[in-house]
Amino acid sequence: MRLGAIVLASVVLVAGCAESKDDRYYETHEIKNLTVILLDDQALQRRWRYVSGQPASKTIKFTVAGSQMSMSDTVKGFFDYKTNTIYCTKDNFDVCGHELFHALKGRFHEER
Repeated sequence: MRLGAIVLASVVLVAGCAESKDDRYYETHEIKNLTVILLDDQALQRRWRYVSGQPASKTIKFTVAGSQMSMSDTVKGFFDYKTNTIYCTKDNFDVCGHELFHALKGRFHEER
């Protein structure tokens, strides 16, 4: 419930700033029946595997200056389009905000 109050307060503050008639850009979104579930990292990864059927971690290989390198990439949060649910870890505002934009705008980058 605390996250909902924070989001509502943020929306009210931002909306208050956007009331000027001189604004050239103004976009409004309403999300019906949005659910946000906050999990720890392990529970989030288990949920990702359940929802997507894919592993939560993968190794990415890339080449930098002629040298082969690899990096581990792990799911940090996701938006489930079927249930209109954001899954993210508590206090990871960057990831939760990113997933909120998926709830608003849909898929806007290539799926990996």
